[in-house]
Amino acid sequence: MQSPFARLLFALTLLQLLAGVADAQWWLATKGKEISNYPTFEKTLKETDKDKLIIIDFYMQNCTWCQRFQADWNRVVTDFEDWFGDKVVFIKVDGPNTWQVAQFCEVQSYPTFFMFKPNSNGKGSMYRQNRTYDLFKDWVLEGASQAGLKPLEGKVIPSSDDMSRLEMLGSNLS
Repeated sequence: MQSPFARLLFALTLLQLLAGVADAQWWLATKGKEISNYPTFEKTLKETDKDKLIIIDFYMQNCTWCQRFQADWNRVVTDFEDWFGDKVVFIKVDGPNTWQVAQFCEVQSYPTFFMFKPNSNGKGSMYRQNRTYDLFKDWVLEGASQAGLKPLEGKVIPSSDDMSRLEMLGSNLS
């Protein structure tokens, strides 16, 4: 017998699908390295990527807000990979299914974003602003700057004004 919560969760997910809000398994298209257990997370922080800026997206599969931010998350991942190469690592964690990692980062809602600067020994910071591309990009840029990271040779990071102009030009061309 299913609990009332499970039935409610199923009904909400079904309503989202019918309304076209949710895309079944949308999280599979989210960019980033998937972390699915605490030992892998710990190894990533303390060994594999300890000298890199690590940005984590804690999501929940049936979270509408997580799905709505996905396009901006993917855009930030693409931009930073272009600007910084492998100096910045983007990780995605299914919080409820990887609760030990979510608990370590004190995640209380979804989506939650967390940053670990190079060689931080597991001390990170949580993103606490509105979920927009520009604000999130600026938060990651600030972390990269504080960590002393420089863009790849020949890469110039456009300002928010430049990005807006490029977007406007792109929309006028289509």
